[in-house]
Amino acid sequence: MQNASKNITAAGTAFALFCPGLGLFYYACMILGTPAPFHISGYMLTGLAIAGLLSEASQHHKSRVTSLLIGVGIPAALLTYLLFTYLSPTALNLHELIPGLMQARPAIYFSVAALWISRFGRPQPSQLSFFSAILALLAACGFILQAFKAIPFSPPGGAMGASLISISLLCGLCATFDEANDAPHDRMIILTGIFCTLNRHTALIGVMLFFLFAPKNGWKRLYLVLAFLLFTYLSIAVQDMTLLNNNDIPTYWIWAAGIELISRAPEILLTGMPISTPLPLSVPSSLWQVWYEQQQVWTDFGVFVFNVRPFWLNIVLSWGLGGLLLCAMILTRIGRRFDAPFCHGLIFTVIVTASFEPAFNSAAEATVLFISFFAACRKETATKEEFTFS
Repeated sequence: MQNASKNITAAGTAFALFCPGLGLFYYACMILGTPAPFHISGYMLTGLAIAGLLSEASQHHKSRVTSLLIGVGIPAALLTYLLFTYLSPTALNLHELIPGLMQARPAIYFSVAALWISRFGRPQPSQLSFFSAILALLAACGFILQAFKAIPFSPPGGAMGASLISISLLCGLCATFDEANDAPHDRMIILTGIFCTLNRHTALIGVMLFFLFAPKNGWKRLYLVLAFLLFTYLSIAVQDMTLLNNNDIPTYWIWAAGIELISRAPEILLTGMPISTPLPLSVPSSLWQVWYEQQQVWTDFGVFVFNVRPFWLNIVLSWGLGGLLLCAMILTRIGRRFDAPFCHGLIFTVIVTASFEPAFNSAAEATVLFISFFAACRKETATKEEFTFS
């Protein structure tokens, strides 16, 4: 962490904005007992896009973070505030375009990340692991405060904040596997933070990543498995010894409902569902409150495709198996082109987490993932041309 902190450049500020920046905001709201604004990640992404455009026009130097903050960051924040304050009411009249725009979110988020990377270059893996380690320390502090009952147990930022923190920590963990980033201390700090989130999905993925890509060490693996079992027990204990928590139940329900919908109409696998009309689904009354907390809309308006949180299920219901096949081809191409543990770890993370998280459909998660992929897919990690598809 010490070496990385001395080499922080503007290239990594976009990653730092969401990890640990947004994570710190969620934890602060949790400690203060106030709910975090639901669309805060959208505001931040819009500000990031405006900052990228302003920096392109002003030609700020790539590595001067202070100059970027004063000359670009403050004006971008002001423009973002004015944009959402005075143009949001006008945008409500364009509600017919909302379903299409919501399904185009991955392309929009990729464009913003690509704009920032094209302007300031790719961040070094050491910067990503450094910022993730800071977020892990925040997670550990939050866990200690919850353990001593200084604050009530609850995931920071609700389901959206918990999924962002999980994705950010996993991306930072993958960055520690990069050959140019020898950061065993960051790796242990990030794993500790992953366990302290008490998110069993994230903890299991973190352990699997360590077993697959970290240097082989029998004692470390044993300690890691024991820590995983301990924190898994704690995650169940804080929920009155129940295996499910309220934030996860809508995900399991939407998977069961989606599979039942496909079984009744198999042609969905070929054509997908219309994105502008509600799905023939009815949310159980027991999930209405949790559904509203995650979607900020009541079930009276219907369940649209863009309301489906799991990314892979969202792709199948909107584009059919063709969309899923396209995603598989893209990930396969990246994995064969860039033969590095960092890149392969990210692909593994996406494959698993996108089964129950929004991933590329979430502004914060998509930005973290895209910047991480840009950092992993560098020239020095590319395979020789004879080992790639023509």
